[in-house]
Amino acid sequence: MYPQTFDVSITTSTAGTATGYAPVAHGRVLSLQYGSTTLSSTGSIAYSNEVTGQVFLTKAPAASTPTYYPRPSVCTSTGGTVKYSTGSATVDYFYVAGHRVKIAATGCGSEKSATFRVTVG
Repeated sequence: MYPQTFDVSITTSTAGTATGYAPVAHGRVLSLQYGSTTLSSTGSIAYSNEVTGQVFLTKAPAASTPTYYPRPSVCTSTGGTVKYSTGSATVDYFYVAGHRVKIAATGCGSEKSATFRVTVG
């Protein structure tokens, strides 16, 4: 499987909310990029799997165009503290299998446009 990059454009409503979707994809979510600076920094953006609801990342819009490489937190072998796993033996990435990545903006300003880039591979 080769990596695929999808650009997702949204425009917020007068209430400052919007939802956009990347096309159906198969593979690991490699990166999530906020490619626009027009959204209000007081709101938040949630990236998730449309079908399972699993949240990959929730962030406030930034004044720059950051790229995130999401990895989930996992429990230790004793079920204790949640931390980011290390080592090559642990599979700890987000996957989509015939699903879409959902991008939901809330409280991001009235009638603002933004573009996001989702890479799956």
